[in-house]
Amino acid sequence: MDRNLGGVVLSYSKVKILTKKEDGTSVGTIVSLHPWVHFDCEVCFMLFAPQPGHHLVGTVSQLGADHISLLVHKIHTVTIDKSNLPDHLTYNYKDAVWANKDQEIKADSELRFRVLQVEDHGNVLSLRGSLKGDGLGLLNSVHEMSKLSAESLNSSSSVSSSKGSSKKVKSQKKSKKKDKSTKKLASSTPESVVSADGTASTASKKNTSEPAPKSAKKKRKLA
Repeated sequence: MDRNLGGVVLSYSKVKILTKKEDGTSVGTIVSLHPWVHFDCEVCFMLFAPQPGHHLVGTVSQLGADHISLLVHKIHTVTIDKSNLPDHLTYNYKDAVWANKDQEIKADSELRFRVLQVEDHGNVLSLRGSLKGDGLGLLNSVHEMSKLSAESLNSSSSVSSSKGSSKKVKSQKKSKKKDKSTKKLASSTPESVVSADGTASTASKKNTSEPAPKSAKKKRKLA
């Protein structure tokens, strides 16, 4: 591991030479008898820098009755001791697999594990991991569990939304009933009407469009 960078270099990109002349041309330096030219550069590195508590994915390279060995990025080794395996897993000596009734861990299986310890061996790191905890284990089963949880969340949200929509419909029905009742009340409320002879009488809205009484018509003629 490169201590200056804080991890193992996996790749680099965006190389930019910083040492240049006044006219902009790149300049290198030959130091002593070194057979190469030195340049000051700016580079973007991709590092592998795992820390305890991180979740990583590795490929099973070896299984035993007391451990499971993995490879991360096909280089870095991971050891998971028996004490850090779930209690529901048992070792099958005949098939050389760790299994239970639902899953089987064998060579080339992909596992999601939690990092417990990181050991530096120069350019290669050695990790110790655990499969105990939520979301850890066979990658396929982990994906299935996440899908099931997502489906359950979606179903619960759809049920709640349907309940909400039914409440909205009920509230709309209630508001319509209220509007109708207010309209009925408005139509039945009496209003004061002044007849042609100057006398005041009361009539509902339904009767406001009716013609005036005969006596009123006679008085108009006389006037």
